Parts: sequence; C-alpha cells; structure tokens
Amino acid sequence: MTGGANTDGAANGGRAADRLGRLANALVLIPLGLLLLVFFIKSLAWRTEHDVPLAHYSAFMHATYGTRPYAQLFEISFPGTILAHLGLTRVFGYGDRGVMVANLIWFAALGGLTAWLMSWFGPGCWWGRRRRSSGTRRWR
Repeated sequence: MTGGANTDGAANGGRAADRLGRLANALVLIPLGLLLLVFFIKSLAWRTEHDVPLAHYSAFMHATYGTRPYAQLFEISFPGTILAHLGLTRVFGYGDRGVMVANLIWFAALGGLTAWLMSWFGPGCWWGRRRRSSGTRRWR
C-alpha cells in the first residue's frame, strides 16, 4: 500500500467505537447532570436544620462570649467542626443565606475539582482532554 487510505477497516471501527462510547457517556451523564442541577436549585430554598443550627450556636457562643468548648459549653462536635463553623460564620454570617452562599461555593469547587480529575481519564470522558497531537491514547 503506497500512501493511500487504510482499507482494513480497523481505523473506522475504532472511530465508530469512540463515537459510540461518547454517545453512551452523553446519554448517561447529561440527564444525571440535569438532575443534579434541579436538585441543587431546589436545595436553595431549604432552611438550615439538623446539626447546623447547633454548630452555629456553638460558634456564636465561642466568638461572642469566649466560651471554651467542652468545658463551659456542652459540645458533641469534633474540634475541626467547631473551627470550620467559626470560620464560616465569620465570613458568611449566621443566617440561612450565609449557609446557601457557602454551599454554592463548595458545590462549584467540588464540581471543578471533579471535572479536572475526570479529565485525566482521557478522551473516553465526554468532557475529557482531547488526544495528543501524535494521535496516541493514554490508557490503552
């Protein structure tokens, strides 16, 4: 064969399999991503409940009155939780909106980190990195 196209069909079969894999990824990931977006939008109306008000109260008492955790205020959370809520309440406040803003930032950071980590799996992921210029694949 002299400079012509590859006639054995292997190259076309590989491209078809890549297209089928991308289509399967899109058929699964796009509806799941839309469902996640719907749940996230609906969660913006949720009120702060369960452990968060207790941790905010603890952070308020420590920040305002200087109480010592586990000694002057009965506390069942680990020290890292107390420190996290002290930081969150100083930056975002004690209300529901502050929790929602922190939730938005955390959601965006986790989404970006997930997209960045998944991009290392190569062109099999529908948003992943494209093939290198030499045409080689990373994981085969």
